Amino acid sequence: MAESKKIITVFGATGAQGGNVIRSLSRTSDFAIRAVTRNPDSQKAQALAAMSGVTVVKADLTDGASLVGALEGAYGVFLVTNYWAHMSEEQEKKEIKAVLDVIESAQLEHIVWSTLDNTAGTYKPVGSLKHVPHFQCKYDMDAQFPKDKTTFFRACAYMDNFVGMMAPNKSPEGKLSLTIPMGGKKIHLTSTEHIGNVVAKAFAEPEKSKGKVLVACSDKVTVTEVAAMLTEYGGKHVEPVEPPTEMYATFFPDQGSEDLANMFQFYQDGQDYNAIRDEALAGKTGDFVYPRGLPLRTWLCDNKDKIKY
Repeated sequence: MAESKKIITVFGATGAQGGNVIRSLSRTSDFAIRAVTRNPDSQKAQALAAMSGVTVVKADLTDGASLVGALEGAYGVFLVTNYWAHMSEEQEKKEIKAVLDVIESAQLEHIVWSTLDNTAGTYKPVGSLKHVPHFQCKYDMDAQFPKDKTTFFRACAYMDNFVGMMAPNKSPEGKLSLTIPMGGKKIHLTSTEHIGNVVAKAFAEPEKSKGKVLVACSDKVTVTEVAAMLTEYGGKHVEPVEPPTEMYATFFPDQGSEDLANMFQFYQDGQDYNAIRDEALAGKTGDFVYPRGLPLRTWLCDNKDKIKY
């Protein structure tokens, strides 16, 4: 009888990170994949269920009993949580703790935890915030993960957002502008596909990834350079606009613009943030060698059909 494959449970299966982790893991055929979603009947969940080696299971981070079933018998887990679903640091910490409690009892051997950076006291925040909430609530939970079993994974800004939520805005006169408050400094970027590839390699090389902070990063460019590439591949002129972060914080206050303004200020000022991403961009953390990621120009060329103004 053939030996059964080790099971990797993937949370956020229909999201940007979880979905790409599943696709990358499925290409290796080394693991059986358990895709966790709150709605197994959704179109995205059904598409995952049709993939070889993927089983879709229903679970909710607020339902401890469902988490037990999702993690039972698993070798490893990819855990990502979504601050923006509720915009509450307290709620996100509760969700993370709920999964950690089940992980401990299930005795999993490898956790890849999608966390973010420490922003408390490491830069000059704007507005009323003392830190970047959607970063800090994850970082504050890092210490509760067993270091000998955990890969602490961090991403950076998604290239995919330039054809999505951060696509150029069109004025009433028809002019296009890319508004990102980076103060002329470069921004680290990755694609969601690269995220999946880094996480899949972390699972494939546990002896090289456990206990480390790994980052998905594949380019570093200015907002002006991004706008020029969007102009080139989209066929319409895109003007780069870099307002002060204090101004950006006022743009959509009910939807988290102050949080995001602080994030961009942290991108500018956070020395540790930039150093660890520069290391990843160079291709290696310790003895872990990163899979190659596409630079933005190549990614936009490959995805120019998605550039719609």
